[in-house]
Amino acid sequence: MMFIENPLAAPGNFYIPDTEIYATPEPPPPVVAEKKTKVITMNVSAYTVAEGNGDGLTASGVEGTPFYTCAADDLPFGTKLLIDGKIWVVQDRFGGDYENRIDLLMETTDQCLAWGRQWIPVEIIE
Repeated sequence: MMFIENPLAAPGNFYIPDTEIYATPEPPPPVVAEKKTKVITMNVSAYTVAEGNGDGLTASGVEGTPFYTCAADDLPFGTKLLIDGKIWVVQDRFGGDYENRIDLLMETTDQCLAWGRQWIPVEIIE
């Protein structure tokens, strides 16, 4: 009897490299939560601590930074706001339970007067 080798059944045809057997699958990409935003038209004014108008300490306990710190009674400390293309952070309060009102900390009284009081869209970034 003669043995005929089947080329498909040859041991070399069943070789699987170790890298394929023990390879760890790629982890899935991390889930990145999208930031929720909401746009509200708010009454936006400005204030300063320059020229004797306060000591610069905010209601949150940090020293206010002009063109970064803002005051709001109805938003939590740390809330980021996009106003006229610039990010502001709520770090201070009015102290009168005002709603839909923001006060921006600026360096000088002249800057505050130039800003005035405006009803403008404010994007709240949560």
